[in-house]
Amino acid sequence: MTKATAIRRGMVIKHEGNLLLVTGTEHITPGKGNAVMQIFAKDILKNKNIKVRFRSAAEVESVRIEAVAHQYLYTDGSFYHFMNLEDYSSVEVNADFVGDNKYFLIENLEVSISFYEGNVVQMQLPKAINLKVTYAEPWIKGDSVSNNMKPVELETGLQIKVPMFINEGDTIRIDTDTGEYVERL
Repeated sequence: MTKATAIRRGMVIKHEGNLLLVTGTEHITPGKGNAVMQIFAKDILKNKNIKVRFRSAAEVESVRIEAVAHQYLYTDGSFYHFMNLEDYSSVEVNADFVGDNKYFLIENLEVSISFYEGNVVQMQLPKAINLKVTYAEPWIKGDSVSNNMKPVELETGLQIKVPMFINEGDTIRIDTDTGEYVERL
């Protein structure tokens, strides 16, 4: 058990049966009454951001989740298959759990998968990945009067907006947190 005042960003706590990844904390001392700790957190299993308040003296259950490096192998539609890089065992992750991260999964990509009591609770992608442009409208000189963007499709099926000078066949870097273009390689 951990005191509420000792909760820090990055910790995982268990509250009302939910696993919460702490994304921020705020110690609030009102003019009248007891001080409280306000926790900004992400419910790991429900993938929702929430706010929780604890009395400063309250005790909170701190949870240790195990993050293990895995390599993405393939998908069969319903499940995504990963290989544990430590013991070479295979892990199946439900397609619903992967969600929109599927657009960033390319063969042999290394990801970090976190487990709690043997169940997958979190998948962390690299900060940025390199993807090949499979479809882009041609760029005509003179189209760049202003900072225009055009839609392209990437090798994983992801569709994003990129600068006009990006062409089909180019490799570009994508931020996995925002899904936005970073640079051409």
